[in-house]
Amino acid sequence: MGKIKITDPVPYSQITGIYRRADLVAIPTLNETFGMAILENMAMGNVVVASNVGNIPKLIDNGINGLLVEPQNPHELAEAIIRGLTDLELLRKIWENAPRKAAMFDIQKTAENVEEIYRNVI
Repeated sequence: MGKIKITDPVPYSQITGIYRRADLVAIPTLNETFGMAILENMAMGNVVVASNVGNIPKLIDNGINGLLVEPQNPHELAEAIIRGLTDLELLRKIWENAPRKAAMFDIQKTAENVEEIYRNVI
């Protein structure tokens, strides 16, 4: 801890290594349709602080597997980042629950669910 690193764009093949070195990932977006970076970080157990917009609340259960903040609220974002780095009880909870939630969106499971829906319709 103690450092903030903002990187230049990197090839997707290097993203996993960058995520593994992170203690926390902040995604203060104004709009998000799915949140692949959120899921990838949750799968690794990283603390994710993200805006409460779009479909992000379907991924993050606030205080359980990540932290949600209101968009365009830098004070709330800063408080959540500090909490996400210092609250040991919260960290343990997120480390345990984030990978579980991310696993619910596994591509294989999703494909099987879609296939089952088609079978039921046919």
